[in-house]
Amino acid sequence: TAADDEKRVVGVASGLPHCVRCVQPLRLMTGRGEEWSCAGCGDRHPGSSADLLATDEVLADCLRQFFARHPDYAPAPGLSAPQYQTASAA
Repeated sequence: TAADDEKRVVGVASGLPHCVRCVQPLRLMTGRGEEWSCAGCGDRHPGSSADLLATDEVLADCLRQFFARHPDYAPAPGLSAPQYQTASAA
């Protein structure tokens, strides 16, 4: 999310995998093994906590690209954002 009037990115959130049938976010269940589970239809898929690390990596890349294309925006204080280079610093 961004405060456009202040030109600040104030929040980011990576998404979770969603159920193809129900389009609801899946939950990561642990026990005998890790798997993604849908609360709506009960569908289950193999998975791991590494899946969340992958979504965080995609999020960090998206932020880098956003700041590269919008040099007038800056991360809000306290926002955990990846390091980026502006065109003038390159």
